[in-house]
Amino acid sequence: TKQAEVLQKYSEKGEDYQQFIKEHPDCEFGVREGDVISICKIPHQVEQYSKTSDEHQKRYHYCHCGFAKESLKNENIDISPMFCYCGAGWYRQLWEGIFAQPVKVDVVESVLDKSNICRFVVHIPSDIMELYVHK
Repeated sequence: TKQAEVLQKYSEKGEDYQQFIKEHPDCEFGVREGDVISICKIPHQVEQYSKTSDEHQKRYHYCHCGFAKESLKNENIDISPMFCYCGAGWYRQLWEGIFAQPVKVDVVESVLDKSNICRFVVHIPSDIMELYVHK
């Protein structure tokens, strides 16, 4: 399975990585749910993320973005959750290459929106769904 592949990939990184992946099966490769692919990122600092129970610190250690991290560290800096659409662009570029056509990607959870993870959904183009799913 894809989850087994991801677990193998991160096996040398330790139990914190493996536990996060087990709890979030849509990490890395994503999981198709109807006509969308749900994808979450692996925490940037997974060991620190796993060890803290402080929600604010969890969000800080999860985030990969320097700008967003700085706003999580400093109360005087306020960055809109819309900024996380920059991260969505990474998935958009990847999936547009796979599908060979434009795709829409939405941010459904983000650390800037007080979630402990960032989750994106990739909308699968209807012709791809027809060709490969609804045969």
